[in-house]
Amino acid sequence: VFFFTSSQISLSFMISTFFSKAKLAAIIGPLINFAMVVPSFVYAGSEGAENLGARKGVSLLAPTAFAFGASILSEAEGAGEGITSSNVADGALSFLDVLALLAFDAIFYAFLAWYLEKVLPGEYGTQMPWYFICDFHSIYRSFVGGNNELQHWRSESSVVDDERIQPVEDTEIGRAHI
Repeated sequence: VFFFTSSQISLSFMISTFFSKAKLAAIIGPLINFAMVVPSFVYAGSEGAENLGARKGVSLLAPTAFAFGASILSEAEGAGEGITSSNVADGALSFLDVLALLAFDAIFYAFLAWYLEKVLPGEYGTQMPWYFICDFHSIYRSFVGGNNELQHWRSESSVVDDERIQPVEDTEIGRAHI
């Protein structure tokens, strides 16, 4: 559940980058989420290794991966075994594979949300070029903000060499000037 929740939060952030109005996003978001679970129904009957690549591919959609995991879990519970450390990696698409795919989905959607937020035009701020990820200075600015220059505002040499700075007497520290 943790991996699915993490991937859903990242997916929600990614979907929100396409909308500027919260009401529209609240209407369209669940529809997108529902559409992303539909591919799991296409592969519902296939358990063999012949569709393994396709099933892992559609598991890039977090709701589909969750549906595959829920199917594996329900089959194991129906057999009276449950998911244990001895059978977590059993099968062509195992429960462990689904957990790994959900963890990947969470990281992938978070990256896409960050990238799309920087590239897509928004109501405020300026958009970055689509290739900004190849430029170190652009990435630094996107995380830290501000301009390109690193500001060394706490340099010891500038404090000592500045003649305008006068030491404060101990008696002046306690006074309040109102």
